[in-house]
This record gives sequence, C-alpha cells and structure tokens, in this order.
Amino acid sequence: MTAIPKRTAATRAQAPGPAVPRPLVALTDEAALATTLEELSTYGIAVSLVDDSSGLADALLASPHSIALIDAAACAAPVEQLVDSIAAQFPDTRLLVAGHSLDQGVLATRIASQRVYRFVHKPASAQRLKLFYDAASRPADAARSGATTTVEVLRMPVDAPAGGGGLTGRSRSMRVAVAAAVLLIAGTLWLFRPSGKPALATPPPAAASKPVDTLVQRADQAFAQSNFVGTQGTSASELYQQALAAAPDDERARSGYARSVEYGLRGVEDALTLGQLDAAEQRIAAIRAVAPRSSRLDFLASQLTRARDQASSDASRKTALDGRQAQLRSQLQDGTDALHRGALLEPADGSAVFHLRNAERIAPGDAQVLTLRAAIAAKLLAGAESELAAGQIQSSRRLLDAAVILGAEAGVVDRLRRQADRQTAEAAAAAARAASVAAAPPESAPVAAAVETAPVTDATPAKSGPTVVSASTLKRIRASEPEFPARALLKGVSGWVEMEFTVKTDGWLRDVQVRQAEPAGVFDNAALEAMRHWRFAPVLKDGKAVEQRAWIRMRFTAQKD
Repeated sequence: MTAIPKRTAATRAQAPGPAVPRPLVALTDEAALATTLEELSTYGIAVSLVDDSSGLADALLASPHSIALIDAAACAAPVEQLVDSIAAQFPDTRLLVAGHSLDQGVLATRIASQRVYRFVHKPASAQRLKLFYDAASRPADAARSGATTTVEVLRMPVDAPAGGGGLTGRSRSMRVAVAAAVLLIAGTLWLFRPSGKPALATPPPAAASKPVDTLVQRADQAFAQSNFVGTQGTSASELYQQALAAAPDDERARSGYARSVEYGLRGVEDALTLGQLDAAEQRIAAIRAVAPRSSRLDFLASQLTRARDQASSDASRKTALDGRQAQLRSQLQDGTDALHRGALLEPADGSAVFHLRNAERIAPGDAQVLTLRAAIAAKLLAGAESELAAGQIQSSRRLLDAAVILGAEAGVVDRLRRQADRQTAEAAAAAARAASVAAAPPESAPVAAAVETAPVTDATPAKSGPTVVSASTLKRIRASEPEFPARALLKGVSGWVEMEFTVKTDGWLRDVQVRQAEPAGVFDNAALEAMRHWRFAPVLKDGKAVEQRAWIRMRFTAQKD
C-alpha cells in the first residue's frame, strides 16, 4: 500500500470539503488515475493506493470509516466478484468504482442496489472525483439517496458489449426526461408523505417474477464461480437465457447474458493463446449453443482451424525431420565403421566415401558430417603416403585424387604428387637402363616416335562384360599425349598398351588398369601417366550422369627418318 503525500497546509486550508475528511483507499495500477487521485490531497483528503484486493481489505480493516475506490481495470478477477466480497466484509463502507461503459453494464444491478455507491467514468478529473467523494462522505438519507440512485441508474448507457447482443442505447434526451420525472415523483412523495404515520408498504412483486428472480440469482452464482458458458443447463449464460425467455425485458438477465458470453469468448482467446486447442474447441461449441450468431465467435473458430492446421503441419515436419535425422545417424555410423576398417573407396556401395556422400545429401552442413569428411580426407592422405612408400604409385595417385575431392590439405597433396612424379621418373629410367642394348642404332637410320591414342577397332573386345564400352563411343574433352619411353626409342621398339578405366560422373577417370600390352612392361607406365590427365564428357542415362567402364588401346610406333 502506498500513501500519497498531502500538499501544504496553506493549500489545504483554502480547499473546500468536510471538516474531518474520511480517508480514501484506491485500488488501481493506472498512472493517470493515480495522478488524478494525488490532486485530491489539495483538498485535505488522505489518499492511499493499493495494488491488489488483499491490500484493499487490509486498508479497510485498519480504517473502517474509509471510502473505497476500485479501478475495474486493475482487478485480477471479475470486478463484480470483488465488489460483492468488499460489500460483504465491509457493509458500512461507501464503494466507488471507476471504469468504462462495459464495466458499468456489468455492475448495473449492484449500482441500483447501492452496493456500488457511485460509478465513475474514466478518464475522470480531480473535480469530478471530489464531487463523488463528497457525496459518499455525507450521512445516508433514505429518500434522497433513493432518488439520486435512480437518476444515476437512468443515466447509465445500456449498450451491450460488442458481440454480446443486447439493447440499443436510448437517446440522452429520453434519459434526462425520465430522470426528471422520477425526481419530480420522488419529491412529491417526500412533501406529501403522511405525518407521523408509516408510509404504505410497497406491494409485493407479481408471483410470475419469482422464478425469474431465482434464475437470475442462480445465474449470478454461476458467474461468480466462473461458470460462464456450458451445455449442462447450469452455466450463467444458460440460466440468464432462461430468465430472458420468461421475462424478455429483464435488464438483469440481458446484461448478465451479455457478460457471460463475453467472458466465455475471452476464455476461448486464452485457450488459443496457450495452445489448448481441445479446450478452445469445447468452449466454442458451448458458446455456439447459446449465441449461434456471433461474428467474433466465427472469427475465433477460424483461428482454431488455422491453429489445428499449423499444429498438423508442424507435426508432419517434425516426423520428416526425425526420419532424416535417423537416416543421417545411420549413414554417419556406417561411414565411421568403414573408416575404422580402412574401407575408404571400396566396396563402391559400402565404403567410407559412399556413406559420407549419402550423409552430405541429407545434411551437407551438419557438424558431424564435416567432421567425418575431414577424417576420411586425412586417412586418404595417410594411405597415399603409405602406398608411395611401398612403390604402389598408381594406387597412391587414386587415393590422392579422392582426397582432393574431399578438400584435403593442398600442401600435403602437392608434396605427395611431386614424390609420385619423381618415383615414376626414377622407375622409368631404371627400366630403360636395364633393357638398354650395347650399341645404339646406326646414325644413318635415325628413329622417330609416333603415338596413336585414338581408339582402334581391331583391339580385343573387353572381357569384363558388356558394360565395358569402347572409348570411341565417348566424347573426349581433354587428353595428354604419352611420352615415348627413351629405352624403346633408342632401340626402335614399337608396341601398344590396352587399358580399361572408369569415367566418373564428372568426366574424370579412376581405376585405370592395363589389360594387356605388347611388348609387356615397355609402354605401360607412359600410357598410365598420360591417362591420368584425360577427361571425357559425363555419360548420361535417363538424363542423369552415371559412371561408365570403358577401354582404349594406345599404339607406340618407332619410325626411322
């Protein structure tokens, strides 16, 4: 509870008001209203602010003669429930309520019964609040109080909340005229009341109104218990509706029905906000039973449909994502197992590279995929280095090519390729020296070399099956002519080498092998080294690039000039 400091004594002395002002306890969290209440201190009124209902009750217990003001917007529960609670606990407390037209309609019966002494429309000035405060500070006068209350009730707008379906507002002139008539009748009764005799008792209401009163009381109880709408016949909206069926002009039933539907719609909005779609659907069905023609309800129903569609879409996406994640984990595990076994490139459908490619198609940027890629590239480089140490140059080059595709470290790749080139040259020189003849060819018969790399038609057909095609059926887009071995050139030896290879989906070659050669071992290395730089156009099948096994024969011809 926060006490608003009073202004100076000099200022208070000039302000009008009762000699001993009653304290004012206000429940509000609105800055503008709090500032306006602070201005009341200039009239010598002690104002205390509280921020919840328990604080309000504590303040009224401490000062039972206080006047209470409740800001409807600051209530955690429906304002009518707090009003009933305060009125029950502090029956002698004059209670003011500040709010808007909808709040006034909700409190109509309580204003009429003086449970709410005055209703203050927001925004309110300090002067207007002072007038209401002064009225609440005066002693009770039964006749005057009754007439004043009647005027206040007649001044209330009777428009129902939007979407609730209620009476239309009367014109201001009609309300003023009725109020004047009521005042005139009340004044006449006051002047001409019998002296010393009790006034005539008000005739009891008609018997037909008793069931309506009972229905309204039951509906008020259901509303206080937050049972706004339902389909069991016990909700506030259903009971108010029954009362309206019996008394169509009963303002209590009409206002209560509108309030019940309004709070029911708020419950649908809350359920949608919290993602409680089943609860929202049940509440919509209950409201539809009592208010079938509600544009706001139609809108909330469309929102529910969108929310269900979105939830279904999210569930489908999650299912698909879970499936992809399961596939990714499987490929990563299989790739890791193949890596540990040393199955880097073979078999074609079970190697580490094969499973890596499958994982990259599922999630190319996944951290685990990138980690596996780096591990395979490092293992390929280590394997290439081991193959070079064992003198397996062709196998080493194949591992190097695969490592380059996986983004292996360029410096290491270049070093190993230079080493492979050096070992290839050394092997060729050693072979030339071993097969050299004692005497060189006569000077009168110089030897020239010619190499024919185009496919020939008289070569031996492929023995590995019908899937191996002649290179003459493929389109070659890059080639490197082989070097004629020096040893064969010196001796004037001619021959040929027949090779088999695989054209990859990008057109480069892999698995280049010598099938047969004549003479054997003379031109093999030169042919293999040349083929390493060849490239063909990718082979297409049904519009998709596929690998193709092919063969070719290279002829080496030594000619004398």
